[in-house]
Amino acid sequence: MDDEEYIRDIAGQIIKMLGYEVCYAINGQEALQQLMERGPNIVAVILDLTIPGGVGGMEVIRKIRAAEENNKLIAFVSSGYSDDPIMANPTQYGFTDKISKPFKIQEISTLFRRYLNGGR
Repeated sequence: MDDEEYIRDIAGQIIKMLGYEVCYAINGQEALQQLMERGPNIVAVILDLTIPGGVGGMEVIRKIRAAEENNKLIAFVSSGYSDDPIMANPTQYGFTDKISKPFKIQEISTLFRRYLNGGR
């Protein structure tokens, strides 16, 4: 989930290169709708912390964690603001980990391998 198309495209290309399918959301409402529609087929989400004029990652993760069926979903917070307290301590806010912008193939690959492939 990101409000900027080029960011969604870059992340999507990296994730597809890693062998995963991708669905996109512009804001929190779309991300939550995707989760409702696709349910267990979604194994991880990347949520932009700030969506101008829309629902951002913090509100989305609260709703995800409140739903029992999504309580174990792997959720990465994403932001270009590395000094944000949520980026400094993502697990304290309900996220699994963080992915900083600009996205780097190696960072996404390492995190996906760690959390989605059992560390392989």
